[in-house]
Amino acid sequence: MAIRPRGRKRSLSKRVSSFNMYMDQVYQIRAIMEATGAVKDAPVIRELLDEALGARRRKALGITDSEEPPGQEGAETLHTLQTLLLKLIRREELVFRGQNVSLSLLQEALIEARAGRKVVFEELVEKQWIA
Repeated sequence: MAIRPRGRKRSLSKRVSSFNMYMDQVYQIRAIMEATGAVKDAPVIRELLDEALGARRRKALGITDSEEPPGQEGAETLHTLQTLLLKLIRREELVFRGQNVSLSLLQEALIEARAGRKVVFEELVEKQWIA
């Protein structure tokens, strides 16, 4: 692979290589285009291809992209887990309150239904027998 001098523009290949993308890739490229304000998809695809090839070269050379010390990564993961657990607990409390309210309303509805049956029985059956 020839290394080009810094500052020179890259020339485009005249060889057309069309490929079919998966639909999720199409949606992701469209999202990148909207985020960056790009009009055409070809420059975005070229940039993504450059990033992928660069990552593959670094991987082949054994170079990692880790900018943080190894200890930081574990602490950050722990902090993220704590945050997610706290959010989950808060969400569970809200769900529990909602279920508690629903149970109370259901109990009220059952009590009212039983009271209504009792009134109907008294009015329609007991009065007929007593009278």
